[in-house]
Amino acid sequence: MNKLSTKALFSYWTVFKTMLRIDFEQARETFVSKMIDRFVWVFSSTVVAAYLLQSFGMTAEFGKFMLVGLIVSVGVMDAYSAIALMVADLDGDKVISYYLTLPIPPSFVFIRILVYYGLYPTTLGIFLFPICNFFLPEPIAYASINWPKSLLMIILINFFHASLTLWAATLVQDMRMLAQIWSRLLHPLWFLGGYQFTWASLCEKSPFLGKVALLNPLVHCFEGMRGAVLGGKEFLPFWVTASMLIFFIIVMTAHAIARFKKRLDLV
Repeated sequence: MNKLSTKALFSYWTVFKTMLRIDFEQARETFVSKMIDRFVWVFSSTVVAAYLLQSFGMTAEFGKFMLVGLIVSVGVMDAYSAIALMVADLDGDKVISYYLTLPIPPSFVFIRILVYYGLYPTTLGIFLFPICNFFLPEPIAYASINWPKSLLMIILINFFHASLTLWAATLVQDMRMLAQIWSRLLHPLWFLGGYQFTWASLCEKSPFLGKVALLNPLVHCFEGMRGAVLGGKEFLPFWVTASMLIFFIIVMTAHAIARFKKRLDLV
């Protein structure tokens, strides 16, 4: 029995690895294009924050603050695009149905989506940060960055965005409802999650809203990434944010897989 189980697990791993390899081979063809798209958005937003907003009293430190926040924010934009692709596939070609016929448990098909959307944006982000940091009037000193924590956090953030993509896609019945995901879910989570402010500053204005904000996973994304890159005690403790992101990843992925199985009649 154990021998058969080991053989089955090896077979599942082989199929899973092959699916991921195909995904990354296809992604390689558009890597440069996606890198340019990300750079244009992050660079233009960073320049405005670091240079133009100084005329309104903002300091050079605000540019650093916004750059780190923008690296996190790109994942939200990518999640919207990924949701659109998944919904379009469910409405149209249903390529996912082919994957579900492979000799592998259905859950592995959705976990493969999680892993792909978790790792691919991480690669883009690692390239993007030093390029945009170069254009800051006072670049972030690399010696001051906690690199192990920063790398761990960017991985967790991108895996959270991947789990958010899976989960949000289950809420969209067809392409006509796609805009609602942005206006009713992604934009509020992002804009109220600390894109332009810290959790501590929110608590100063309203301790109640500060407590409610802890339920927003984007708060932990922004606070964790800024704490790892910029340092300082004004951000939430790193291991609190990391633990909360792991919690959200597990819960949202499990719920998304359950909903997909029901939607595709796999239960």
